[in-house]
Amino acid sequence: MDDEVKLDNKQTRVAEEDYEKTNRQLCDPSEFLERYTTPERAALLTSAYNTLLSLGYDTLTDEVLTLVRESVNMGPDMVLSGFNGLIAYVQTDAMRKHGITLRVNTPIETQDALLRGLVMIADYEDVEQLLTSFEMAIMSDPTDVFVDMLEEVLDDDLADEIALCITNLSTAFLPAMKKYLTDILEEREDNDMQSAISIDDVTLAKLRKQADVADDTLDIQMPTLLAGTMPPKLDYQYYINELAYRHRNETDMRTIASDMLMACTICAENPDDPMKFISEYLIDFTDDVNKQVEIMNRVRYILGELAIEPK
Repeated sequence: MDDEVKLDNKQTRVAEEDYEKTNRQLCDPSEFLERYTTPERAALLTSAYNTLLSLGYDTLTDEVLTLVRESVNMGPDMVLSGFNGLIAYVQTDAMRKHGITLRVNTPIETQDALLRGLVMIADYEDVEQLLTSFEMAIMSDPTDVFVDMLEEVLDDDLADEIALCITNLSTAFLPAMKKYLTDILEEREDNDMQSAISIDDVTLAKLRKQADVADDTLDIQMPTLLAGTMPPKLDYQYYINELAYRHRNETDMRTIASDMLMACTICAENPDDPMKFISEYLIDFTDDVNKQVEIMNRVRYILGELAIEPK
């Protein structure tokens, strides 16, 4: 009986070791691939594999698992060809879904660099910088706009190499990319507002509505201030001092109006008459009467859009 128990334990231990080994190969197939090719090629294929996983191709692990298990009955060339073919097939599918057409026989490593660039763009911290690429969209070829973004996250030479392999981008590619990045930016700004200390739900709703009414091209500063250096419920003058400094070279009075109203919404004074209250601080931004009128007209417009009757 004891011998049978020992045998069962040994078989269980072997099975667990095989399971752990297979999992390691799925997490990093380079060790497995180095049996059949050079370390450099194994690293290249491993990079392509991991990039595809980052793009959501989770079922790729099942295919690789099958290949690993069947490799004991396959020749080296067949194993390597199988892994190459699997990566190339999924890369092609990823390009198709993104609306990207490449030259025939574009190397796996170049396709991996392009797809890795997409992953990096999606995770890039400076979304505002990426969105500046779209400023050239009207006058430039779509590929140039995309490559400009790739140059922000990849090596310039690598981005140029990718550009040579792109033959076409679908008409939906750039609009979809711009919407994706804009949505990320808006979500971050919304999260910044939510993370501000002690802002009640009613006030937060007002700030959101004001942000929605404002033109998204304006350089509004209050969400950034609330998320970082200045909490709510300060005296209005504190916000005005900071905003006046930040907007010292601002030429668009809509920006100043939006920030002054947001500050008015969260300040300690909580005025009943925002129009009258804000008018008393216009001199902090400009002594030009025409510009002051422009600011107040914009404040009145925003309040009207929010269904708040200006007094």
